[in-house]
Amino acid sequence: MPKLFRVSKSVTLAELFYFSGGIINRFLSRRAPSKAFALLEGCLFVLFASGGIILVKLALADVGPFMLAALRFFLGFLLLLPFLTRDLKAVQALKPKQWGQLLLIGLSAYTVGNAIGFWGLEFLPASTAAFLMSFSPVLTLIAGALWLKEFPGKIQLLGVSVLLAGSALFFSGGIEAGQLQGLGLISISLVSMVFFWLLSRKLARENAIKTLPLTALPLALGGGLLFFIALPLEGVVPMPPIFWLWLMLMVVFSTSLSFMLYNHALQTLTAFEMNTLISTVPLLTALMAFLFLNESLSLMQWLGMLIAVCGVVLVQSKR
Repeated sequence: MPKLFRVSKSVTLAELFYFSGGIINRFLSRRAPSKAFALLEGCLFVLFASGGIILVKLALADVGPFMLAALRFFLGFLLLLPFLTRDLKAVQALKPKQWGQLLLIGLSAYTVGNAIGFWGLEFLPASTAAFLMSFSPVLTLIAGALWLKEFPGKIQLLGVSVLLAGSALFFSGGIEAGQLQGLGLISISLVSMVFFWLLSRKLARENAIKTLPLTALPLALGGGLLFFIALPLEGVVPMPPIFWLWLMLMVVFSTSLSFMLYNHALQTLTAFEMNTLISTVPLLTALMAFLFLNESLSLMQWLGMLIAVCGVVLVQSKR
């Protein structure tokens, strides 16, 4: 920690913003990416998403979950704002229905999905929370069957069974009393995030809204609303310098760049390809939690997680 902190003092917020801005500029000029470029974007998204869970866990030591979410997502919007002003015509061309869709994305992904998930992380290890998030393809499958009448095939049903078996193995050691609240909060977060994934995937594939407004405007709407929740509930507390380091890394890499990469890659990658990449997040998060948070999993938990990931891949397969 001391070495990391000494290095971080030489890195200013402006420098990080300038660095990320150069990356954003490079792929904003591209339309639908090539398959290889989209796969690279997907892999980077997975890396940043996994690291984001670790950073949230670190930052929660100094600030409440709703204020953390508000700062993270609204600052993520501010990072993208200079690029958004270069294409105001795309924003002005948005129809009322599209503004409503962007608001729903902001509410489901940030105001509810991520903020409630941050709250759940106060009660759970990072690796356990990431493992629970692997249930999202199953919830998406159920939602598709209920609302879109897209019923699962035999392989997908087999995948659900494998995922449940892996989950039973992961939690075979029992659940601590203090973790039950965290499990409930992560479950609420998952339901909200499934709605976000379904809607954002639909809009990205239709390409009716450009990547930048599709990323930046929900961050502004969802993150801005979170301040009205965070301030009455949590107030304003002193934030040490190390907190701002975690926040800067979250804003630049795990928020602005991460969601830009996700939305841009979805223009080329199939749902199966993207979700297969995302299914590796629990494994990568568990490894990072071991390295940076001193969290450890038992052999049975590692085995359960591997089995569950196999189930997730089957769930996302074609019928």
